[in-house]
Amino acid sequence: MASRPTRTIQPRRRPPTYDERVAATALVQATKQGIARYSDVAAAEQAGYHLNGPQFGPLHYVNDVREHDDEVLEPTRPEGLVYVPTADGPLLVGALFIMPRLGLAGPTPGGPITHWHTHNVCIGLPPLLLAGLATPVGACPPGSINVTTPEMMHVWTIDNPGGPHADELDKAFIARLSRGSSADLRAARPGGR
Repeated sequence: MASRPTRTIQPRRRPPTYDERVAATALVQATKQGIARYSDVAAAEQAGYHLNGPQFGPLHYVNDVREHDDEVLEPTRPEGLVYVPTADGPLLVGALFIMPRLGLAGPTPGGPITHWHTHNVCIGLPPLLLAGLATPVGACPPGSINVTTPEMMHVWTIDNPGGPHADELDKAFIARLSRGSSADLRAARPGGR
């Protein structure tokens, strides 16, 4: 099941200022450097990240300790890492920053560029397992409840067609990466390697 944000937080219609564009670019560069050590998923697992969610499409690895600490938008300590499965193994494509609690607004150093979003997910009872995403009208399958996640922001460290601060990866781009197109893999890696 595709994961789509159910609403964007803090939508702003005004264009970003020069300083906000600079800050948004700096966040991407700092995140690329900060998560480079996790390009091998084994290094991420050793640092406490574990797979959270479906094992198809983009793979989200979260760190439970970092997810609930008070550090917010720390490029060297993201709450989550996102990989795309490829023929050569998982490819690190970005970081996921998550607010520690529901109801807290995330910082926006890049103004309207660095926006946060939430998801409405369906949790099965019992046990507490992800049962899917709520429909646009908020409906969940029988035997599950609708829960809104804390605010989150992705920072993509690859050349995502939707940009480095898009809520999600471009689906066609994911498909090309998953098939292991060598040209796309080279383009996606920082520095084009």
